[in-house]
Amino acid sequence: MKNQVSALELHYLVDELKFLVGGKINQVYHPDKNELLLQFHVPNKGKVLLRVLVPNFLYITNYKPQQESPSGFCTYLRKKLYNIRVRSVEQKGCERVVEFILEAKVEKFSLVFELFGKGNILLLQDGKILSAVDYPIWKDRTVKPGDVYVYPLKDFNLFELSEKELVQLLAKSDKESIVRALAMDLGLGGLFAEEICFVAGIDKDKSPKKIDDFKKLFKSIDVLRNNKVVPCVCDSELLPFDLRSKVCVKSSFSSFNELLDSELTKASIELAGGVEEKAKSKESDKLKRIISAQQESIKELEVKESVEREKADLIYHNYQLVNDVLSQIKDARKKFSFAEMKEKLKGHKLIKDFNAKDKSVTVDLK
Repeated sequence: MKNQVSALELHYLVDELKFLVGGKINQVYHPDKNELLLQFHVPNKGKVLLRVLVPNFLYITNYKPQQESPSGFCTYLRKKLYNIRVRSVEQKGCERVVEFILEAKVEKFSLVFELFGKGNILLLQDGKILSAVDYPIWKDRTVKPGDVYVYPLKDFNLFELSEKELVQLLAKSDKESIVRALAMDLGLGGLFAEEICFVAGIDKDKSPKKIDDFKKLFKSIDVLRNNKVVPCVCDSELLPFDLRSKVCVKSSFSSFNELLDSELTKASIELAGGVEEKAKSKESDKLKRIISAQQESIKELEVKESVEREKADLIYHNYQLVNDVLSQIKDARKKFSFAEMKEKLKGHKLIKDFNAKDKSVTVDLK
């Protein structure tokens, strides 16, 4: 199953989300640290739910996981973004970063989704960070409230790349193969980098510095970034269009969002069911341990009860004898100290121990 969208796939996803512009946010949910649900009211569409799973996906859905109680981040977003209008939805360059520009009468915010690394969700105002799900520190970037947010941008933008810039990119690349240079320096990822090499008829393992037919390579890139959306499945990959280098099956969905929603929602429901079963099993095991411990405790109490009942029976059957012993000790206590009494009671037929500390007497009645 697909586990993350590439920058190119995100380009097509964001294009499908443009219909949200003009809509208003009327609810926010935060079921998990890395999951956010934005509920919009869109003119002529009604209620629309956007599910964001950083650092993996964002897509329109009808699936809403349960939220026990709103997190602090969720409460903050609800306060700031309620009934705010969407002014734009953009991918930043060719990065896996999506920005929603949101505007009220007197305030304007940016809601940023980072779909790279460990992922993050940030709310900005005037370019500065108001709040975020996470506050990581990198060598060249920090994320903390009050800081100016720095967008991660590559030297070359896949969607604006010219043939001249492609020549420059390959000339300065330190990668050992053209496929790795396209995948990493241009942010295409392995699957689409291989597709470009295949369509251009170029050996993917060739050094980027030894490429001489830039026109074929550039044309292949141009075709890839201007494909029409025809959602399909290639092995376990969910793709916005067919690939010539793979065997793909066209899906019945008309948008990439719909394909992702169908497959990912199904996986989420199965996962939720598995988690629920696991929780039930864990609770069952816990109850079994408690019952087992209680049963052991009952056995121990039954043994103690038997011993104490035996003692009580002996006292009952020897009541007069026990009473006489206690009377003798009471009388002796008026004349002697505990230490003297203990000494005098040595060798007594019935009294086997005399504890001065807790003032107890051990009598053998058997």
